[in-house]
Amino acid sequence: MEGKREIWEKMRWLYPVLAEGIRSPGVSMERMKELLKIRQQATDNRQQGEDVALLSFYTTDDETYIFILTQAGVKLHRCQEQGYKNLQVWLAENWLIPYSKIDDLAVFEACAILVECEIDAIESINPKPGNVVVKLTDDTEKEISLAQFNESRKQQKQELYKQWQDKMEGMLKELADRLEINKLIEQLTDIKEIILAPFMHLHQIPLPALPLDNGQYLGDKFRVRIAPSTQVLTFCQKQPQNPEANLPCYGIVENTRDDLLYTPILWELVAQIYGVAPQHHLKGSKKATKAKYKELLTKARVLGLLSSHHAKSNLTEPLESRLLLGDTDLTLGELLNPSIRFPQLVDLFLSCCETALGNSELTDDIFTLRAAFLSAGASNVISSLWAVNDLATTILSFFFHCNRAEGIPSADALWQAQMELKELTLAKAEESLENAEAVLEEFVEGAKEYEEKEKIADISDL
Repeated sequence: MEGKREIWEKMRWLYPVLAEGIRSPGVSMERMKELLKIRQQATDNRQQGEDVALLSFYTTDDETYIFILTQAGVKLHRCQEQGYKNLQVWLAENWLIPYSKIDDLAVFEACAILVECEIDAIESINPKPGNVVVKLTDDTEKEISLAQFNESRKQQKQELYKQWQDKMEGMLKELADRLEINKLIEQLTDIKEIILAPFMHLHQIPLPALPLDNGQYLGDKFRVRIAPSTQVLTFCQKQPQNPEANLPCYGIVENTRDDLLYTPILWELVAQIYGVAPQHHLKGSKKATKAKYKELLTKARVLGLLSSHHAKSNLTEPLESRLLLGDTDLTLGELLNPSIRFPQLVDLFLSCCETALGNSELTDDIFTLRAAFLSAGASNVISSLWAVNDLATTILSFFFHCNRAEGIPSADALWQAQMELKELTLAKAEESLENAEAVLEEFVEGAKEYEEKEKIADISDL
């Protein structure tokens, strides 16, 4: 019995919900209002949470409801005739499904072009070491060069992705109309920040980009935070608010497949800005392994992790969604394992593709890499809904981390970075570049000392 008790105690420390079989706690108005308190603003003179609103979405067969919770109470916004079929199925058919088919469709279009046939005439595609064998419906087979196939596939994928992007503005405008977003914000008087808890396919929408009648976007008018669910939001709020002072501030994991052009430049700058220790900066495929990634979180116990590399969401098997690291991948399923917990992690910046993308048909809550990190202990996670551009992401990341280094809270730092990117002109870009080059020059001048420290760190890891 003593052995079982000891194991139970360890499990309880790692994951109390699993160990005790705790049911979801009852909901009260006061408990819900606690969700509006934002620890980053604790030093403000105003009452915590008084200018914050929680907007929780829910869709029935007939309508979509948005519950608006503020310190004053609860209001209800009804989106009539926007039920499951009219809203959720519409979103799936026009937003998620076209995006999810881009990779496969690019493969078939590339083969169809190279073998000069219609897509419907292709029965199967079989990649081999030096070529690709395309079997047609008439039982004939044609071989194409693997290099030609890869080049054509890449081109077709870019074109399909651009087509999807080009439809985004119209989709967001129609969604704003369906949700009657302008009537909604009339109920948000004196509100400066909104926390959105979407439902089903609304999880896949960049809700801050919903356009308003005055020419602004929702993210222009409010600081916006997204929560996978109110349950996850409650869990995050209960995380320790005062991490140990002697823990390392930041760790960086970047360019794990050695194929990103702009990322290495950015993270050298950010490492200098934050004073990241060499042993906590995992660069390239040789250093950025899964074991060392987990060590940063669970052994080095960094307070912030800047993760910049490839990732891939799996919409049909969400537990197989993964971060692509140097040697092997770290899956969503592994992050949900009770043995991996990092309650000290205050900030996680996932500069990776599809880390907030998931298929909400499977569950009321959404299984994503972002949600997995939050469930494992992270207090704040910045993530992406789809494949992101390396250069644009690098610029946004630079703005964000410059703001964050000045002590600006994460939500505000991200909002300001988004506004800076949105309003970026060539003159401002050149000014930012000059500032970045100045920091980089200072870094290069001290590079020898940095390399010596890195050698010492490498020896200590052996």
